Amino acid sequence: MDNEARGEFFSVLDALRSRIWVPRQVATEFHANRISALDVYLKSRKEKGDAVKSSIDDLRKSLRSFANIRSLIGERKEAYLRPLEEFLDALSSDTDASLASFDLTVQALVGDDPVLVRLSKLLDGRVGDGIPQERREEELKEAKRRGVERIPPGYKDMEDKGEGGYGDYFIWSETLEYATVSKNPILFVSNDTKEDWMNRQCGLTIGPRPELVAEMRRVANVDYHQISSAALLVRANEALKINVSQRTIDQAEGQQNSDQRRLNRRVMRPQLHDHYKSVEASWNEAQRSMYQLREVVVDRARRIDDLDAELRHGAKGSSELSATTLAEKAREHAVLTQQNIEDLKRELEFQKLVAHLQDELDSARTELVAFESEMRPKSNISLGETAAG
Repeated sequence: MDNEARGEFFSVLDALRSRIWVPRQVATEFHANRISALDVYLKSRKEKGDAVKSSIDDLRKSLRSFANIRSLIGERKEAYLRPLEEFLDALSSDTDASLASFDLTVQALVGDDPVLVRLSKLLDGRVGDGIPQERREEELKEAKRRGVERIPPGYKDMEDKGEGGYGDYFIWSETLEYATVSKNPILFVSNDTKEDWMNRQCGLTIGPRPELVAEMRRVANVDYHQISSAALLVRANEALKINVSQRTIDQAEGQQNSDQRRLNRRVMRPQLHDHYKSVEASWNEAQRSMYQLREVVVDRARRIDDLDAELRHGAKGSSELSATTLAEKAREHAVLTQQNIEDLKRELEFQKLVAHLQDELDSARTELVAFESEMRPKSNISLGETAAG
């Protein structure tokens, strides 16, 4: 989130401060990962922004080259390029503004971290003590048992990370103990939508796993609910009468979707090969559609050039065409020109889609190779061998 969105989010958390409680495991993981997570986000943000700006520059060059091929000069060239240049200028400015709006840096987090300062004040006295050392061994055994028996939550991380995947269970164990002592119903706010936390049917997330609701009721005799950070902001608008902008909610939803994509890749590890092939097919289809669109634009441009010639002859009185026919050709010229303008905008969208899919393809390829390397650590694996399965 950028500074403005974070400010609104903290306003909601400040209003809820007396009801907030954070498991020690959550705080521990936050401190362990906050700098590396920001570094990954900043690099991804810059790469995506650079890709958009590069696509804009490429399209500008293509438009000018296309205008030259059509022999457009003077006012006709300016009239052709102006609406497209204005569109590209606005898109470029919006991209620059979006990149500049994010104020956090890795250096700032190492020094005077404004987020950490606000969180420290907000959560003072609101963080759990964690699992006592004398119970640690017992809790580890319970985590392993639940992982083997696929009892939620936590078994998905245990499948992926082995003994490094006990964090979700520790969070749940702490929460059960807190609810037992406080006798307060629990509203768990998290963007984790893996199947061992959330009940997912037909591609939809419809609430927490029934087993979690039942265990909370059985152990602590209180209700259990779970929502995303974006849903919390929406409800804050309604219940707390705090003005949270749609822009902030959109940013929270974007983070949730980003988290979900990362989680899905871990959950679907056995299907990584299918995922790679699917992204590759989408990339090929986007490329093919972009080239087909370009051919349509070029063919249409040839027709526009023919109409230009006929209309010029008509204007000089050297054409045998009637005034009615010339008027029809002028209308056709205007329609085709507008269609080409719209299709060139579509081509820019295709370029952005292709760049996005290229990133997805690179990511899927990296995960696929890493997974195969993990399964066959002594093998020399090439991408060709991996893709062939």
